[in-house]
Amino acid sequence: SIGLFWIGIKAILPYVWGVIGMTLFGHFIWSYITIKRRLAVCENDDDNICYAQDIATPMVFGVIKPRIYLPVELKESDLFYVLSHEKMHIKRGDYILKIVAYIVCILHWFNPLVWVAFHFASKDMEMSCDEAVIRKLGEAFRADYSQTLLNLATGHRLHSARMTLPDGCAIWQSGKNLPFG
Repeated sequence: SIGLFWIGIKAILPYVWGVIGMTLFGHFIWSYITIKRRLAVCENDDDNICYAQDIATPMVFGVIKPRIYLPVELKESDLFYVLSHEKMHIKRGDYILKIVAYIVCILHWFNPLVWVAFHFASKDMEMSCDEAVIRKLGEAFRADYSQTLLNLATGHRLHSARMTLPDGCAIWQSGKNLPFG
């Protein structure tokens, strides 16, 4: 009787896996379409850059022809650094990697370690992109780039040219020190 029970469970599990996987995939497609519709109404600044009303943070969206979407409230002084960051994501193909990683999460929805790996990979992708931008721009831009990150992370725009912090203070982001200097 216990053997028949386990045989029944083993027969049902692939269907459970498939139903939950298809539900997650459906949510992914629905989210993609919803975001695409929201971003359809935007001001084109360039063939690859759009200003959108309904977004809080800059982002790259699209698969075949990715575009950079910026919030309309973005400060002009932050624009150069934000565009450098988003263009680095496009150059490195991060937007594709993130989609592939999410599909892996859908296929392995039952494994919490895959979801944790996705979370940390996303954070590492952002941090790596920040490091690549600073490396490309040079150390002289580190403080201003860090200020832009702080402006965007806090959700408001700081109007001072630079934050005054005591010596030795820095922003700590995912294990990397981003000093203001």
